[in-house]
Amino acid sequence: MQHISITGSLGSGKSVVSKRLKELLNMEIESIGSIQRKTAQKYGMTTIEFNKYMESHHEIDAELDAFVEREGRGEIPKIFDSRLAWHFVPSSLKIYLYVDEKIAAERIFMDNKRVGEGYQTLEDTLDSIKARRQSEILRYKKQYGLDLEQLSNYDIVLDTGHTTIEENAQLLKKAYCQTDKSMAHLWLSPQTLRPTEGCRDYGLLYMTWVSRNFTEMKSYQNYPVDVLFYNNQFYIYDGHKRVLNALSLGLHLLPCRLVNNRNDYKLFGSQSIQSYIKDHNTSVVNTDWEDIVEEIIKRK
Repeated sequence: MQHISITGSLGSGKSVVSKRLKELLNMEIESIGSIQRKTAQKYGMTTIEFNKYMESHHEIDAELDAFVEREGRGEIPKIFDSRLAWHFVPSSLKIYLYVDEKIAAERIFMDNKRVGEGYQTLEDTLDSIKARRQSEILRYKKQYGLDLEQLSNYDIVLDTGHTTIEENAQLLKKAYCQTDKSMAHLWLSPQTLRPTEGCRDYGLLYMTWVSRNFTEMKSYQNYPVDVLFYNNQFYIYDGHKRVLNALSLGLHLLPCRLVNNRNDYKLFGSQSIQSYIKDHNTSVVNTDWEDIVEEIIKRK
């Protein structure tokens, strides 16, 4: 049996999912985040202040890295809740938990148990999340030459924004226990995905019926939705009707296929991702999509 490494977005539920996996798989957890929060408290710093401090004090990272690498060589399978365990324990099942930053902010703001993270407003929480994300991205690129948000680093990318802890843990258990390796790499909520085409005309008509060709998750596995990943957001490249259908059926997760591995990826015709999204994800397209999604959810 192999180790499991779990990383991901701030507020994505890494700790709670790890704890449930521990129960399901009878494995111990090594949580680097907990160690960092306790160390920050010892230094009299908030988490974001400690992250900034670590940018110029690499010895702290080196000590944590050595610990993960050492434990990763052990024969007893463990769950590593750590930003870089996927790198230092390369033989592990590498999991990335994703969540939209607005949902993450709501979760963290309401979580009074976090040490040193007493935010005054939801807006302060969101700003802090964005600042911490940029701080960590910068630190790991500078120290290790690694991009945390390059999703090809991971075996499974799971969106936790609209699912339960149990749903997340069961899907990850299945990924861990499977033998044929046929499971999709990317699992996203249809409510997370953002549109890149106008759907007003067919969208309203589409809500009056539900295609039974995709009622089984297995069918969706054969027809994943193609998505673009840019600036920490997912955009539908192909599969708008499949996403609406999934919403109509009340599905919480969809298997998806990532079109680009990097922000500088060029689409057909050498168009940049940034240019494509600017041209296709307009305010009108977004408003129409949000209206349709809201109506579908209301009718369920």
